[in-house]
Amino acid sequence: MGAGRVAALQRMRRALGALNWANLIAGMALGVIGYWLLSLAVENSSDRSSSILQLGLSVLLGGVVGWVIPQLINDIRTRWSELRPIRELLGSTCSNRDDTLIYMGSLYPKDSLSFLKAVPGTLDGRMEVTPKTSMPWVVVENDARALGYLMSVLASAGKTENLSVIRDDLGLEEVEVNMICIGSIKNNHMTAAVNSSFSGLPLRFTWLEEELAITDGKILWHTEEECDYALLVKVVNEYSPTHCVWICAGLSHFGTASAAYFLFSRWRELHAKFGGSNFGLLIKGRKNNFKYVDIVAEKRAESSISN
Repeated sequence: MGAGRVAALQRMRRALGALNWANLIAGMALGVIGYWLLSLAVENSSDRSSSILQLGLSVLLGGVVGWVIPQLINDIRTRWSELRPIRELLGSTCSNRDDTLIYMGSLYPKDSLSFLKAVPGTLDGRMEVTPKTSMPWVVVENDARALGYLMSVLASAGKTENLSVIRDDLGLEEVEVNMICIGSIKNNHMTAAVNSSFSGLPLRFTWLEEELAITDGKILWHTEEECDYALLVKVVNEYSPTHCVWICAGLSHFGTASAAYFLFSRWRELHAKFGGSNFGLLIKGRKNNFKYVDIVAEKRAESSISN
């Protein structure tokens, strides 16, 4: 027997082995029963020439149904088993009925009307750009990476409506919403507002003389030569208690990317630890590769606002 024929037989064996024979046989049996019931209904008919064809079609259709329906049910069950935990973790943030605003810090203040942009095809060329219909909005590269990971997480949870990305210095009055703050108090006005006014933060940013640090009230963490620290926090929106606030922010932009990537890649781990509860994580990531991340400290946050 040739090698090609042997390989073809092996592929056929694997394909046959992958079939759910119990469902297939059950479907065929149902097809035969259906054919029998149909024949009872038309037993007074004199035309029996197509009986074999009808039986064959019944067996075939029964087998197909016996395979397709269980497969469809299994796909739905698998999808739901993925969807339920991530939606529980994200809480109201992923609800399509509620507004969710993602606040990103801009490198240019809102009264800036122009900025310098690199000229494509040159090494050091710069040109002044003046948008004609809106103000310039330039973000740090790793903040943009963080946005991509966070949008992917929201999409996985089914968040497809009432989702906006806005400048941090333009949405300060829109507080009765779910909020996601990307970037630290150095470059995000909304992060700074939440950090200074919310009483229920388990971890927060603080200043160590002129250096930014993260604290749990007892310990201070500040950026290191090769690593950066970041906050990944979920708390009640103290401006609107039916909504959530997320902070995804590093001491530098490296940490911001690490925190977002951690949520994107290890949300199942977070759900196993916290379920739908509020929490605060201190994330440590490498500056030369933000995907190398780990948890340094973790704390549960209050599930509601204390009076």
